[in-house]
Amino acid sequence: MALGFAATSAALRGGDRLMVTHPNPLKPDERITYGLVTAGQRVSIHAYRSLVRGQHLAPCGDGLFGDSQTFEWQETPNAATA
Repeated sequence: MALGFAATSAALRGGDRLMVTHPNPLKPDERITYGLVTAGQRVSIHAYRSLVRGQHLAPCGDGLFGDSQTFEWQETPNAATA
């Protein structure tokens, strides 16, 4: 079962990171997935959207994909997207 907003934001505040995995365009059945890196748990689309609306996600480098697919908690809303 996917985590909701409260559990996801608590994990992010605790130092976990959120990874967005985009589908392989050669596999039409794959979908975008959202998950916590350290906890290894799936995050619901509603929780992800709430985090984006609240502007509490900041890109962070994960060593694999640059800084565009992995996010960490940002206490103050991101001024660049406001």
